[in-house]
Amino acid sequence: MGARKELECVCLSVLSLVGAGCLGYDVWAADHGMGYRVVAGGVAVLLFAASGVLADIARQHPANSHTWRTLVLQYVLMTVLAAIGWRVYRKFVARSKRVRSVQEALLLRILRHNEDTVYGAEHAFSAVKTRRDFTETHPLVTYADVKPYFDRIKDGEQNVTTKDPVIFLALSSGTTGRNKVIPITPFMRGPAAYDAGPLMYYISKKKSRVHMQRVVVLSYKTRVQRSPCGLPMAPVSTHMSRYVPFVVSPQVSYEITNEQVALHVHAVFALSEPEVGHIESLMSTLVYSFWVFVEHNWRRLCDDIEVGQLSVMTDQEIISKLNEHLRPNPRRAAELRIHFRSNSWHGVAKRVWPRLYFVRMLSTGGCAHHAKALRNCHMSGVIQVSMLHAASEGFLGVNLSPDPDDFNYHAMITYGFMEFIPEAATQEEQPATLFAEQLQKGDSYEIVLTTPIGLYRYRTGDIVKVVDFLHQCPVYEFQYRTGQLLNLYWEKTPECVFYAAVERAVGELGGLTLVDYCATEDLFVADIEGTTSSVKHYVLMIELKRHDGNVIALLDSEKAKFDTTLCAIFEMYATFRHNGSIAPMRVVQLRPRSFERLKDKMTEHLQNQQYKVPRVLRNIEYLRFLLDQRL
Repeated sequence: MGARKELECVCLSVLSLVGAGCLGYDVWAADHGMGYRVVAGGVAVLLFAASGVLADIARQHPANSHTWRTLVLQYVLMTVLAAIGWRVYRKFVARSKRVRSVQEALLLRILRHNEDTVYGAEHAFSAVKTRRDFTETHPLVTYADVKPYFDRIKDGEQNVTTKDPVIFLALSSGTTGRNKVIPITPFMRGPAAYDAGPLMYYISKKKSRVHMQRVVVLSYKTRVQRSPCGLPMAPVSTHMSRYVPFVVSPQVSYEITNEQVALHVHAVFALSEPEVGHIESLMSTLVYSFWVFVEHNWRRLCDDIEVGQLSVMTDQEIISKLNEHLRPNPRRAAELRIHFRSNSWHGVAKRVWPRLYFVRMLSTGGCAHHAKALRNCHMSGVIQVSMLHAASEGFLGVNLSPDPDDFNYHAMITYGFMEFIPEAATQEEQPATLFAEQLQKGDSYEIVLTTPIGLYRYRTGDIVKVVDFLHQCPVYEFQYRTGQLLNLYWEKTPECVFYAAVERAVGELGGLTLVDYCATEDLFVADIEGTTSSVKHYVLMIELKRHDGNVIALLDSEKAKFDTTLCAIFEMYATFRHNGSIAPMRVVQLRPRSFERLKDKMTEHLQNQQYKVPRVLRNIEYLRFLLDQRL
């Protein structure tokens, strides 16, 4: 595959080299005027450079479906991004050797820039001379503390928390509660993105082979709301996304606002292309949804590929434009049917796209389960690259390790001023904080951010564990969000611990695949069912299937396995269980595709590709919905 375009590049490279040699010899050997020599010499140099570029492109196995325009654009963009990314990486490494001075200078720059804002005047930014001044005079804040200021911005007032103009209002995913509204300034799409984008590409290239194959970008247009003053309101990914012309799906496909329609369109264009080199998506959840969609709709997709027409129903103007990019491809449709009819979905991505090297997506935290499900089934053998730990509030960490199996992040000391609350003190309202260079390897902390977009000593709720240092810069592993703790007394069971227990139980039961799950405390279920329990307990809502795809109802003895494994993994929970303070976990088994329906319900008013399954669910409406799906 790709041999034709590769051969074209080789032939053109040779011809360019021969042409450069002939002109060079002519300039050297023949008696020509100075003007001719300058022009001919310049052309010879250009031909020699073109020969090298074409040889380099050929070395990277370009896809046959590339036009010369998309091929050159991809090569130039990849080369430029790699060069800029290398520069950003070297700068980051140099600054990691002097974290204290870098962080303090960044903090003072942020405060000086915003000292004349409403917030800056109220909190006396002009009087702050050191980072210690700042931490002693400004309290730690949560979203509830800054919401009144953000509401003023939402109503159209400027110069409230930031001197820069607010151009966008980012809606959080709402995993831990109601959607937050975070003001965004040009900084996020300008200086911050100009550093983060090339850096991520440079590290991606170090982690995996980046060739001149085609790229699949899974995304769709989120519905944009308007604030009272007319500011656009949507997930931050809507503001940050950009289209590049060498991706498989045409630009108009990213105008679709319905996720299922978008997945159908992306699947038709992606599966039509046999030479895909890598896939990109914001989160593993959308990549997982893509493969679930293909698994359930492959016959229809193959029919569309065969006739070169989309069968999906949406805006006819968009469909007409998309159909212009399709051609009947019965040969490819026949190849795909052979792969899909086998009913073996393990490793199907590598069978469909033999040169698929990696998928770039968020694979940690709430996305870890879907990332693992992809690794164990559809995308077995495909490198997963999780580059960025970010939120609507900003960038927190970046994965700089060249090891493809390393999912740890380096604290982004160049983006915002960072403080850290020891995990044991996270329940306090105003605990003491530590600076980045003061952390201890092996300890866990909550990240506190001060950012150029107008957040000051803001508690993110993200708990991370320090696993290493790059010079003085902490390298951490994401653990959980504080809002995703199960807690009946003071046991505070983290999301990562509960997930590990669920995984172990499913593994010990044997022959089962974990589709998805969430959990809650019994009092929320009691409100729905009108029941009371004398002893508090957890409620696990879980969707399982057998390896052959069928569903089987668990016996009570099998359901008890989940409680047993959590006791084995988490000593604090085991203590409360053994002294009778907490009763055995209740397990509610759900019907197939229950979590797909939950996603549809939770995003029906705002199509949101930042959606993550809330691992701890306390919303009564959504709990009632899931309980109605019980097997």
